[in-house]
Amino acid sequence: MTNRQAIIQHLLFVAIFLCSIITFSCSNAQQKTAETIDSDHIIDSLIVVKKVNDKAILLLFGSDAVTAVNTNEGIVVIDAGISTGLTSKYRRIIENEFQSNDFAYVINTHSHSDHYGGNSVFQEAKIIGQEDGLEEISQQRANPGNTKKRIAGIVEDYELKLQEREINTEAWYDAFTQKMRYYFALKDAEMKIPIKQPELTFSDSLQIDMGDVNKNGMIDILVGGGEKEVLLFELR
Repeated sequence: MTNRQAIIQHLLFVAIFLCSIITFSCSNAQQKTAETIDSDHIIDSLIVVKKVNDKAILLLFGSDAVTAVNTNEGIVVIDAGISTGLTSKYRRIIENEFQSNDFAYVINTHSHSDHYGGNSVFQEAKIIGQEDGLEEISQQRANPGNTKKRIAGIVEDYELKLQEREINTEAWYDAFTQKMRYYFALKDAEMKIPIKQPELTFSDSLQIDMGDVNKNGMIDILVGGGEKEVLLFELR
């Protein structure tokens, strides 16, 4: 074989190799895109929206529970979910339901991550929480490596449950919603999405004037219970 033939053969091999990589990459990308679209479709179909009254709706996805109240002074969101990815979906639903994107407040009922994880989706809103909640949030976020490892372990546990359960059953959907909640939380941790912490805090109680929520036009917020949860009343 001459040098010229060897060079041509080498270039032909390289061309075939590159074509195979491109074909595989495109095929793999299309498969991942299809999987993403399918997962998004399933997630959207599993977000439950309950109408509390003409002014309030409740959104449920797994253990995520997000309430939105439409007032004359803007929308009040009670708890922001576990992640920005899911809460972005919740926000779009709320905007569509109330035909408004005027978010005034987000109230974190306590400082567990599934109550404040989606705070940053509402950049224009003021976040309300307890004074000691600031320290708890900081402690929970002090070691991001441990946080990612812990959440990744939870995702893996729910993946195993999915494999064990019969598809399209209630048990399967329960495992799926929980897996996706922690999957999106893991993505936030990996991308180092900053948590928007409460900027309006209180120790025992707080009252905010929203104009038309109840007979007094107020949302009353009170600390109570052993876990220091925020209790909301006169919200009807």
